[in-house]
Amino acid sequence: MHISAIPKMIRRGDLGKRSRRPVLNRDEVLALRSAREASAAAAQAAARRDRPPKAPSPPDDRHEWLLADEHSTAIDIADASPNVQRDSIASSIDADEAVAKAQSVHPLLGSHQELVIRALAVSHPAGLSAPQINPNASTQPNTYITCDKLEALGLIRCDTNTHPKRYYLGPRMLR
Repeated sequence: MHISAIPKMIRRGDLGKRSRRPVLNRDEVLALRSAREASAAAAQAAARRDRPPKAPSPPDDRHEWLLADEHSTAIDIADASPNVQRDSIASSIDADEAVAKAQSVHPLLGSHQELVIRALAVSHPAGLSAPQINPNASTQPNTYITCDKLEALGLIRCDTNTHPKRYYLGPRMLR
């Protein structure tokens, strides 16, 4: 309705004064809001509980992706580091548990970040370089960027004394 139509509507009797103002009780409004917030929180919690764990899958179909478990057998990293001291560090970490722990730290974990965490969990404690994490040469810069972001979150750590850089699960993942 345009403002210029108001005088015409008053003349025709379409608009008139209200006999009394509509009144809303503030306590009722606040109670309704808190009830809606509580039901929304309960629905979100139920959705999180009922959601099955996310299975590893490639992020797209345009490229040929190698999942972490397949990758570890392809490069045979089970025997990758016989000289690493294994007395203070657990020698195997379940990839699904590692991803779940990473998602608890950073809930919006991307699929590429998830693949990096899975690869490092499978190779733990040996660690991997970016070409070993993702052997697809066209996405190597993305792997380095992903590893830098995960390192900033404390989920992985980088050994810059090696060439190429070698990545390991970070302190937040080993607690």
